[in-house]
Amino acid sequence: MRTPRNLKVHNDPNCSSAPYTCQRSVSVFLPWEGEIRLHATSITFKGESLQLPHHIHDLQLVQISQYVLVTQQQGFTLAWEGLSGSVYIKLSPEFVGRTCGLCGNFNADIQDDLKTSYGLLTQNVEMFGNSWMEMEPHQDRCPLVPSAFSSPCVHVDTENLLKVEDICAVLLDLPFQSCHDFVSPLSYMASCSNDLCMSGPSGDVVCQVFSEYARACAHADHPLHNWRQHIPQCVKQCPLGLLYRECISCCPESCNLEQTCIDSKLACLDGCYCPE
Repeated sequence: MRTPRNLKVHNDPNCSSAPYTCQRSVSVFLPWEGEIRLHATSITFKGESLQLPHHIHDLQLVQISQYVLVTQQQGFTLAWEGLSGSVYIKLSPEFVGRTCGLCGNFNADIQDDLKTSYGLLTQNVEMFGNSWMEMEPHQDRCPLVPSAFSSPCVHVDTENLLKVEDICAVLLDLPFQSCHDFVSPLSYMASCSNDLCMSGPSGDVVCQVFSEYARACAHADHPLHNWRQHIPQCVKQCPLGLLYRECISCCPESCNLEQTCIDSKLACLDGCYCPE
């Protein structure tokens, strides 16, 4: 079984000027095979564009709604949502305690995930992140994140900061409250504040922040059905004949065909789907 040994997130070289609106891509490195690169709107393998669905030995790549799924049976599933740059990974139990990097060590203990590439456990997020940064061939070195990396909220006036806090505090109430025991909202509230202080407390960014928390809940097998109805500006519009659903475990290639299930690769995915 050719299990990937390395997953990398690539930040766009222009990210240094706008770290909270950064275009990203993800690489999946296959031993003896090469690199699968997941871009915002395209997929390449060893530099050549791929049309989905596609198989590379025991690896399956499919498009489901706005996600690209990279799956190895009895190994892992990676879900990539390219437009937002969100990546989710589900591993088989055999990998418990055997991973390292920005996603932690998969041992069910959140207290020891911030371990640097040289084995030092730290509470300094900047030290942790910088330690896992890698040089890309023929590219300038990424700048190190300084130790006192300040939140963009330090530059926001009091009136707007209060608006940001009010919006982000929505994650503490219904309809999100039912998920708190399974996914803590605190880190999402911090991200919410940073994002809204950069963009201003209005617009699509608000819905993107709430969507990320809802997706984390869905992937933890506790989907927040119909949360968008509580926040009217976040209601999704779908193409004619399709419905938006927060959680679906099967997806037909066409509404006229038999459904092809994605089994238990992920708890569920959100997006525009055929009616029941």
